[in-house]
Amino acid sequence: MLAILVVNEREVQNRIIHSRRDYSAVELQQASNYLNAQFAGKDIQQVRSNLLQELRHARETMDRMMQAAIEMADQAFRTGTGEEDYVLAGQDQSDGLR
Repeated sequence: MLAILVVNEREVQNRIIHSRRDYSAVELQQASNYLNAQFAGKDIQQVRSNLLQELRHARETMDRMMQAAIEMADQAFRTGTGEEDYVLAGQDQSDGLR
């Protein structure tokens, strides 16, 4: 990927970023739009600091959500309560389309 950093009116830096993953044009455009909207006019250290803070917050939020999901699943599918007379069933969507 090519990142173009406009440092000031006279300085532009081109940086090649190597990634283990391929990104679609849509993903790259979305990332570009986000970065430009959130960080235009800020210095690179401020951008770095803000991005790291946002990523930490997102990780903490996801950790809390996953912990809640695990706790709910544990309670929903707990066995040994003596009340195991329930049925969990479903239907494949393709069954009705034949």
